[in-house]
Amino acid sequence: MPVCLAIFPGACLLEATHCRLWCVSPYRTVISGVVKTAGMVAAVFAVDPPPTAGYLLLIFLYPIALFFIVLARLLLK
Repeated sequence: MPVCLAIFPGACLLEATHCRLWCVSPYRTVISGVVKTAGMVAAVFAVDPPPTAGYLLLIFLYPIALFFIVLARLLLK
Protein backbone atom coordinates (compact mmCIF):
# COMPACT_ATOMS: atom_id res chain seq x y z
CA MET A 1 0.00 0.00 0.00
CA PRO A 2 2.84 2.54 0.58
CA VAL A 3 3.65 2.41 -3.15
CA CYS A 4 0.09 3.53 -3.89
CA LEU A 5 0.63 6.49 -1.59
CA ALA A 6 3.45 7.59 -3.88
CA ILE A 7 1.58 6.88 -7.13
CA PHE A 8 -1.58 8.86 -6.32
CA PRO A 9 0.07 12.24 -5.52
CA GLY A 10 2.29 11.85 -8.59
CA ALA A 11 -0.77 11.24 -10.74
CA CYS A 12 -2.47 14.28 -9.21
CA LEU A 13 0.50 16.47 -10.08
CA LEU A 14 0.51 15.13 -13.64
CA GLU A 15 -3.23 15.79 -13.94
CA ALA A 16 -2.67 19.39 -12.81
CA THR A 17 0.05 19.70 -15.46
CA HIS A 18 -2.35 18.27 -18.04
CA CYS A 19 -4.92 20.91 -17.16
CA ARG A 20 -2.36 23.70 -17.47
CA LEU A 21 -1.33 22.43 -20.93
CA TRP A 22 -4.92 22.18 -22.16
CA CYS A 23 -4.60 24.78 -24.95
CA VAL A 24 -0.83 25.07 -25.07
CA SER A 25 0.69 21.79 -26.17
CA PRO A 26 -0.26 18.48 -27.77
CA TYR A 27 1.94 16.76 -25.16
CA ARG A 28 -1.01 16.95 -22.79
CA THR A 29 -2.22 13.73 -24.42
CA VAL A 30 0.91 11.87 -23.30
CA ILE A 31 0.55 13.21 -19.77
CA SER A 32 -3.10 12.15 -19.71
CA GLY A 33 -2.10 8.64 -20.80
CA VAL A 34 0.47 8.39 -18.02
CA VAL A 35 -2.14 9.50 -15.47
CA LYS A 36 -4.60 6.86 -16.66
CA THR A 37 -1.89 4.20 -16.60
CA ALA A 38 -0.86 5.22 -13.08
CA GLY A 39 -4.29 4.11 -11.90
CA MET A 40 -3.76 0.64 -13.38
CA VAL A 41 -0.30 0.37 -11.83
CA ALA A 42 -1.71 1.41 -8.44
CA ALA A 43 -4.39 -1.27 -8.80
CA VAL A 44 -1.71 -3.90 -9.41
CA PHE A 45 0.11 -2.86 -6.23
CA ALA A 46 -3.17 -2.96 -4.28
CA VAL A 47 -3.87 -6.56 -5.36
CA ASP A 48 -0.36 -8.00 -5.72
CA PRO A 49 2.09 -6.11 -3.45
CA PRO A 50 5.34 -7.45 -4.99
CA PRO A 51 4.59 -7.49 -8.76
CA THR A 52 7.45 -8.25 -11.14
CA ALA A 53 9.07 -5.39 -13.02
CA GLY A 54 8.21 -6.97 -16.38
CA TYR A 55 4.52 -7.12 -15.50
CA LEU A 56 4.52 -3.47 -14.41
CA LEU A 57 6.27 -2.46 -17.62
CA LEU A 58 3.68 -4.36 -19.66
CA ILE A 59 0.80 -2.71 -17.78
CA PHE A 60 2.39 0.72 -18.22
CA LEU A 61 3.29 0.42 -21.92
CA TYR A 62 0.13 -1.31 -23.16
CA PRO A 63 -2.11 1.83 -23.33
CA ILE A 64 0.74 3.86 -24.81
CA ALA A 65 1.25 1.25 -27.53
CA LEU A 66 -2.48 1.29 -28.27
CA PHE A 67 -2.37 5.08 -28.63
CA PHE A 68 0.40 4.89 -31.21
CA ILE A 69 -1.35 2.09 -33.11
CA VAL A 70 -4.54 4.14 -33.36
CA LEU A 71 -2.57 7.25 -34.31
CA ALA A 72 -0.73 5.38 -37.08
CA ARG A 73 -4.01 3.99 -38.44
CA LEU A 74 -5.53 7.46 -38.49
CA LEU A 75 -2.53 8.97 -40.25
CA LEU A 76 -2.37 6.20 -42.85
CA LYS A 77 -6.00 6.58 -43.92
